Amino acid sequence: MYKNVMHLTFSAQGKEDVNYSINLGNNVDAYGKVDEKDHPHGYAADWHYFKAGAYNQCSTKSAKGIWYPGCLGTGDWSKDKQNGDYAQVSFSKLALSPATPPTK
Repeated sequence: MYKNVMHLTFSAQGKEDVNYSINLGNNVDAYGKVDEKDHPHGYAADWHYFKAGAYNQCSTKSAKGIWYPGCLGTGDWSKDKQNGDYAQVSFSKLALSPATPPTK
């Protein structure tokens, strides 16, 4: 994280690195497309928004408020997992340091 931007590098042996930079303070995805179901200020109102994890959490509830995007899913985790409407991440390495501009 540097300022509001999360910089990610995905590496795999025998493959070229893939880099993404995404501003978590808005509702624009890594490809520049606005997601109308996300809050316009993204995670900017959540002082823990920089934590490591999956950043596509959603709620089946559709109401005013920062955490109610009304996205797909039933709210029943086992059913949503079976349908593929969930996110899962695994980290093999996390490097924590003071925030600095990315070098890549």
